[in-house]
Amino acid sequence: MNTELNKISNFSTLHPDVNECLIEMFGEDFREYRKRWELAEKQLHIFDFPLFLVIETVNTCNLKCIMCFRHEMPKQKTSVMSMELYERILSEAFNYNCPSLSLNWNNEPLLDPYLPERISMAKKYGFFDIRINTNANLLSPEKAEQLIDAGLTRLSASIDAVTAEAYAKIRIGGDYNKVVSNLTNFLDIRNRKGAKLPLLRCTFVRIRENEDELAAFIKFWDGKADYSSIQSYIPHTPKEWALELHPNDKSSMTNVTCSQPFERLAISVDGKVYPCCSPIGTEILLGNVHDSSLYEIWHRETESKLRMMMKHRTWNKFPVCRQCLENTFNIQQ
Repeated sequence: MNTELNKISNFSTLHPDVNECLIEMFGEDFREYRKRWELAEKQLHIFDFPLFLVIETVNTCNLKCIMCFRHEMPKQKTSVMSMELYERILSEAFNYNCPSLSLNWNNEPLLDPYLPERISMAKKYGFFDIRINTNANLLSPEKAEQLIDAGLTRLSASIDAVTAEAYAKIRIGGDYNKVVSNLTNFLDIRNRKGAKLPLLRCTFVRIRENEDELAAFIKFWDGKADYSSIQSYIPHTPKEWALELHPNDKSSMTNVTCSQPFERLAISVDGKVYPCCSPIGTEILLGNVHDSSLYEIWHRETESKLRMMMKHRTWNKFPVCRQCLENTFNIQQ
């Protein structure tokens, strides 16, 4: 999202500038990638192929967090993306020098039995910014070692609290003390192996229920995690339960747009392709990798129209984007 309201704040005494840290590790290729990312995010520049792929390799989660849309979804059969389809996606991305991907969408990646193998394969196909977002409840020492050895770049742990009591109210089904123990063990294993990656980011999504824990969260993880990130909750539905969680932030339509159609494609476990990471964005089906290449999908008319709407701030005429952006930023018109 291209607006100051949704800007992610990073805090760290270990790595004040995370990208500079990764540039030191990966060299000028990483610097060039971040320059291109900034052009897409800030100037809405259109590249010939997405800079970032979001791949849902398994379509389930082990928690029922109060701010997540998943608990309102119809129950579905758990599916895992085949390695054949996954490698076909990576092979095409390699041809266009795609530098980054996330190995999950709105799901828990540690439920994917092939996750370490997928990370290793992504490195083989030239990706150097390889990420997962996890709730870390399943991050056993064995899995931590596998992720480190496979070559993961960034491990983002969603925590949203600094006390077990607050965590239990927000991340239903999770165990705060187990998460802290798992992440502590992960850091110990990484240090023992002499590895610098993956960088650990501890995240806090600010909602009404946890705002009073924000300062303590930053203090607790400072000096432990490589960096921590704070972001306001994005309600992707106008339903009352979601809007009640939203902090009292406001914006106006004129300074809000979305850069995701310029940056990425999101690919579901069954190969469907969407323009963004928003669950509302699944109403905009761009195509399916079983039938078309990602390059073809990226250049289709639907994507071009989305980009023009975002460039000219006319997204309010398109119901799907209007619902997402107005709910996200509590738009004043």
